[in-house]
Amino acid sequence: IVRTFEGPVGKKPSRFAQVKMGPSRACPFHNEEKLCQIQVELGDKYLSETCANYPRQSFLVDKFIDKTLTLSCPEACRLVLLNPDLLVSDGTNVHHISRDDSKSESDLVHYFWRIREFVIGLIRNRVYPLWQRMFLLGTFSRRLEAIVRGEVKGGLPAMLSGFSAAVASESLRPSIETIPADLTLQLGMVLELVKLRSSYALQAPRFVECIDVFARGVGYGPESTLQTMSAEYGAAYERYFEPFFEEHPYILENYLINMVFRRLFPFGEKLFDRKATPSRRRNSRCWPPILP
Repeated sequence: IVRTFEGPVGKKPSRFAQVKMGPSRACPFHNEEKLCQIQVELGDKYLSETCANYPRQSFLVDKFIDKTLTLSCPEACRLVLLNPDLLVSDGTNVHHISRDDSKSESDLVHYFWRIREFVIGLIRNRVYPLWQRMFLLGTFSRRLEAIVRGEVKGGLPAMLSGFSAAVASESLRPSIETIPADLTLQLGMVLELVKLRSSYALQAPRFVECIDVFARGVGYGPESTLQTMSAEYGAAYERYFEPFFEEHPYILENYLINMVFRRLFPFGEKLFDRKATPSRRRNSRCWPPILP
């Protein structure tokens, strides 16, 4: 990781200094109390742009500043993931956003707030298990793409009304529950994600430790196969994962909500950036429509 620092106060930011992180991934400017010695001695005016803003992210969303936290920061993780009342408001400093349904039905940007409201509500709807909520969210996203292609009559208002009613009535539940769990497929996807993440040049020691514990837990080794590991994977799910998240359901919900805000899901981070280039690439961070 390379950290860049601003120049003297009053001058434009410049790349006049760089710091290469050591094997511990800890900043060399941390003192014995793990505080930034630059800030201690010189004040926050001399912090780099990265250090001054991290772990905060800000987006200009429809003339509003949307602020979120990056979960690579341990303290941000604690504040976001461990808060059972993450989106509970005391009623102060609340701004009610007006909606304009007179715009083009195929231009989903005009329905940003309605889509976000529905997505957040679906993620927090504990009438459905979390995996079913994710299935419904994927179905909803595909229908949004169909609207963009002009394949849905009535546009977003009609689709959203009908989909919301179906979710509320639980009429979709019987068909969802017929989908069998494929532990081998699940484990294969997890291992591919782990492999992809482990290929990064910079790895935090604690992350490597967690991956090692996971690998040993599912019996990963030279002679192992997905089929043999799936049994351990399923047993771990029932023994550890399921009981823990039944007691603390808000942790994964908060993680997903954080991703919705950080990525402006389902549109992408460049949604309101006029300089962004339109792109239909999936999982990119460019201009809409970007749906899973």
